[in-house]
Amino acid sequence: MKFGIFYEHQLPRPWAEGAEQKLFQDALRQVELADRLGIDYAWEVEHHFLEEYSHSSAPEVFLGAASQRTTRIRLGHGIIQLTTNHPARVAERVTGGCRDGHDARRGQAVVDAVVASVERVSVDAGVVVPEVGDVVVLKSCLSRRDAGVD
Repeated sequence: MKFGIFYEHQLPRPWAEGAEQKLFQDALRQVELADRLGIDYAWEVEHHFLEEYSHSSAPEVFLGAASQRTTRIRLGHGIIQLTTNHPARVAERVTGGCRDGHDARRGQAVVDAVVASVERVSVDAGVVVPEVGDVVVLKSCLSRRDAGVD
């Protein structure tokens, strides 16, 4: 059996001066401890516009910082949102920009180039209206147009 930790970085209000920095520094210390304790995985999700629920809009930055503090724990994106990231950028991030697909198993390429402990990547559309509302509204309008509904 393998064990992991999962980060979304919740930060309820009221927000004190320096609270967000403390949140991230505490999480990085937790990943270091998990690495020393033999925890197998650390996952970081991507969310946008969810002020108290998740302060995790750039998971690759957190994962990069974690990679410099750990030696064996496997790091991975819990979710890369396809509604807020261009598909070409996502493909480039997870394959290293390979053109022929031969290297598509490498994981998130930039972090992987820095540290060999990158694990897996997951993708999703998003979770709630603040994250995907405009995309959902646009898709609904296009679907109605294509169906001939005014």
